[in-house]
Amino acid sequence: MITALFITLFAAMILGIPIGFSIIISVFVAVMLDGSINPSIIIQRVVNGGASFTTLAIPLFIIAGNLMFYGSTSKLMNLANMLIGRVPGGLANVSVVGSAFFGAVSGSGIATTVAVGSIVGPEMTKKGYKKGYTASLLAGAGTLGVMIPPSIAAIIYATVANTSVGQQLYAGTGPGLLTMVLLIVLNTILALRWGIGTEKYSYTMKERMKICLDAVPPLLMPIIILGGIFSGIITPTESAVVATLYALILSVFVYKELNFKKLMDVFVESTITISMILLIIAAATPFSWFLTIKNVPQMVVSALGLLSDSSFLLISIIIILIVILGIFMEGASIIILMTPLLLPLAIQIGYDPVHFGTIMLSATNIGVITPPMAVGLFVACKIININLEDVFPEVFYVIGVMIIATFIIAMWPSLSLWLPKLLM
Repeated sequence: MITALFITLFAAMILGIPIGFSIIISVFVAVMLDGSINPSIIIQRVVNGGASFTTLAIPLFIIAGNLMFYGSTSKLMNLANMLIGRVPGGLANVSVVGSAFFGAVSGSGIATTVAVGSIVGPEMTKKGYKKGYTASLLAGAGTLGVMIPPSIAAIIYATVANTSVGQQLYAGTGPGLLTMVLLIVLNTILALRWGIGTEKYSYTMKERMKICLDAVPPLLMPIIILGGIFSGIITPTESAVVATLYALILSVFVYKELNFKKLMDVFVESTITISMILLIIAAATPFSWFLTIKNVPQMVVSALGLLSDSSFLLISIIIILIVILGIFMEGASIIILMTPLLLPLAIQIGYDPVHFGTIMLSATNIGVITPPMAVGLFVACKIININLEDVFPEVFYVIGVMIIATFIIAMWPSLSLWLPKLLM
């Protein structure tokens, strides 16, 4: 039955059936072949999987992130340019820091790539950056929106792994900043190698003050969200409501860039994304349940445990597995499907569930920029107006940096855990 489950799942995906429906079909086939389980249980599990109160935060954060595109992006990019534009490779570094800023208000990697890339991407190519590298960097920097809180992917992992949403959000801060620094180092080295200069413009004190003040409202978003969760005033789900309302006020009343037509576009775009993610979460509930009753997680733990008793080797195998899956699957799908299988092994070899969550997020981010799936890379290529094959070989620079970051995160638990322990 387990073999039939996975064969059906991958066959459905190869045929182009959406991942959510592929999961439901595979579970249905496995249950029918088993013969001892009433198929109606699948429907019950699907309904229960979509009825979680915590899951409500996901659509609200998606809407908030799309709303923040109007007005906030340019203010955050101006701040990033002022802070780091004069470093060698200045404009590329601005895209990285700007992605970190926008990631802290959107929670979405794709939204971050679109928001920052549409502003910085064309300018980078004008300044002499190779188009393939520009697209690769924008896609890689966009994944900071997955690591730095508030993160939609972190909420999904916390829901599946049954960990604290607040702790999981805080845990992404250190790993996200580490990835940001490593990308800046890469940009600086390549800029010196390619002879690309820094930004020459000097800001007056008045301009510096204006840029800082303009950037304060969007930067207050993560402070309000995380501060509210930390203080106990609001729950993570309630914080998503606050974030959406705050983003709407900024876009409509403060920056005045959002009209009724654009608001409808935000709702349509958000609904498509929300439907896809929530369908996968709901479908994964009977999938995880079937694996559990068939003791598949225990079998995976036993099988991998026979390979070695080295925790580093086993976590390396897990990272490689996630990266390989990321080449063919979307990040949220990997988190939902693989967490029930891999988390028991991670706990057995001594990894904290929250720490393991940051490892999974970082590893799935590599898949976002690794062809052929490479959703983030496709988006960045569209912004730069190039084909996917044009990113080679420059994309390997960014992939290499993100692999290094993932292994550092895996070997340095306190990087993920110090902030949750300090604040919660």
